Amino acid sequence: LRGMRLYSVTGTTQITEWKDKSGNLRHAGNPLGNPAYVSNAGPSGMPTVRILRSAGSGNKCSLAISGSFIAKEHYYVFRSTVSNKFDYYGAVLGHQVNRNSNYLWQHNQRYFHSNRYPAGYSQNGGVFSAGRTPMTTVNQFMVMRVVVDSQDLNPKSNYEIGRAHNNYTASIEVSEILGFSSELPIADREKIEGYLAHKWGIEALLPSTHKYAISLPTFGGAQEIAFQPLSDKTPVSAPFTVVAESSSGLPVTFESNDTA
Repeated sequence: LRGMRLYSVTGTTQITEWKDKSGNLRHAGNPLGNPAYVSNAGPSGMPTVRILRSAGSGNKCSLAISGSFIAKEHYYVFRSTVSNKFDYYGAVLGHQVNRNSNYLWQHNQRYFHSNRYPAGYSQNGGVFSAGRTPMTTVNQFMVMRVVVDSQDLNPKSNYEIGRAHNNYTASIEVSEILGFSSELPIADREKIEGYLAHKWGIEALLPSTHKYAISLPTFGGAQEIAFQPLSDKTPVSAPFTVVAESSSGLPVTFESNDTA
């Protein structure tokens, strides 16, 4: 998977580094406050990173990510640490430039702040919602997909885990983050949701209609090619575009030397 995938952690009561597994060297470090590693408080008793306002410096608690990039589509395995709401404005992953292509949760609510809504979000592979549509349960671990708007997609060199623009931090626990520079095809999205849900033992939260509600997705090997619906064409319709997606997420290329 291309993007940002965080795994190996250094430190416990104060994390000093959370390494990026994508190969892009987007490691997280330079802690603000005391983001903590907890070995058994994550989903299914697995590890998590605890970011609390009470453990922050002036209620700000975060890890800074190295490198310059844009995260258009985000996937998190996380939860709020308070009772079915967010205890302050905040985000799992946010840049510090402005509110464009960024987001905030609303203080003491479970919906996004109206200052800048994301393009949309979904929980556990469910309905893609936009605007002020409230999330369902937020104090249990979930797979969340967030797609930010396209107002400012220039690379940013100041992304942080746990802190949004203007120093906003909410109390959360985060076990995994994936970030991508563009919005992914449907086949990729379903695979990522299924992969994260099964990896962290929360696959029961996927809708029964989800492609990977029962079985893990596979990567590589034989592929399926899905074509977008296309209205009837005639010779005078040429040229026209055919859109196809592969189940592996790799680009689909078709070449023909038949000029007849």
